[in-house]
Amino acid sequence: MRVLVNALVPTHLLPMIPLTWALRAAGHEVVFLGKADSVRTAHEAGLPTRLVGPDDGGARRPPVRRKDPFSAPGSSTTLPSLDPERIAMLGQRWRDDLEEYVDDYAAFARGWGADLIITDSMEFSGQVVAAALGIPGVVHRWGIDNFSSILVEPLKKALHDTCVRLGGSGIGDPALTVDPCPPSVQSPNIPVASPIRFLPYNGTAAVPEWTLERAAGRRICLSFGLWSAESLAKGGEFASVIEGTGQAVAKLGDAEAVLLVPQEYHADLGPLPDGVRAVGTLPINQVMRHCDLVVHHGGAGTALTALANAVPQVIVAQDGPLLVPNAERVHASGGGLAIIGERDRADAGLIGQSIVDVLETPSYAEAAERVRAEIQAQPEPSEIVKALELL
Repeated sequence: MRVLVNALVPTHLLPMIPLTWALRAAGHEVVFLGKADSVRTAHEAGLPTRLVGPDDGGARRPPVRRKDPFSAPGSSTTLPSLDPERIAMLGQRWRDDLEEYVDDYAAFARGWGADLIITDSMEFSGQVVAAALGIPGVVHRWGIDNFSSILVEPLKKALHDTCVRLGGSGIGDPALTVDPCPPSVQSPNIPVASPIRFLPYNGTAAVPEWTLERAAGRRICLSFGLWSAESLAKGGEFASVIEGTGQAVAKLGDAEAVLLVPQEYHADLGPLPDGVRAVGTLPINQVMRHCDLVVHHGGAGTALTALANAVPQVIVAQDGPLLVPNAERVHASGGGLAIIGERDRADAGLIGQSIVDVLETPSYAEAAERVRAEIQAQPEPSEIVKALELL
């Protein structure tokens, strides 16, 4: 079986990687097809790749700006508010973007003889091409997802003509949707899907010596993702998190904190408090072995990686319809504490006390352990391969 895989952004591809490995281990051919930043991520994971769209020359995609529709507030209990004007804007944006590369995508899929396409739930080009070629299209969610379900029908309409132009009759429903998020943590706003075990994969890097040893006391890891880290470091908005973490380290007396942020932004951080050190970029799963708490921005990958390792969390949620619901769902699971309001995110004292409370209250670690057990009970990627072979 020949399987094409694509994802909107690298962070959506990461949780798909274990399934691609399982497909290859079962003897199937897999090619990742996508834009330059995601192609680099796939290449690092050992996948054959095909670039569609412009080559960005290695440049990073800029962080989401506050006036972008994806910076709109979200909630795990209510869907993001998308009025008709915003829906129309999103539809046009998706259509314009997709038209830049979808012909190349369809031509490669036809020429290669793709039998199946697996796409993340916000990369609609995969569903367009699958419908145009008359082959099964499978959606792989990236984790906690409160947002993609409200886009489906508007984007089916917005992309209908493109699908017809390529030879299809319109975008249908996926042949299968798989979900790596444990049901107790997933948003109640999204339809139930076929579970797949979340296996943490956050990229590749050399393993530093310090990650192999347990600290003398408790270890706190601060990770704010590539986009959020860049935005916060350059804007000085890390100050409250760093200051609050320093206060927590001082109060706890037996703790250290490591800040995962790209080397080029260390100068933007200013002097760090005692007990807090910046260590550069590192896949967060490599830190989990001897970590007692993760402080992060609300990324689904970071949240699920922590839960898969039974590590409790403090989430200083950044704006957006994706990050705030993630924080709320982890908070509701009992495996972490969410700090959401703009004023609260700037309150170093609140952040510091939250870190102390989560570390000193056993119920957070106990709840994280319950979610880890739930994750481990989900079907392995090799079991999902068997289902894909029957489509």
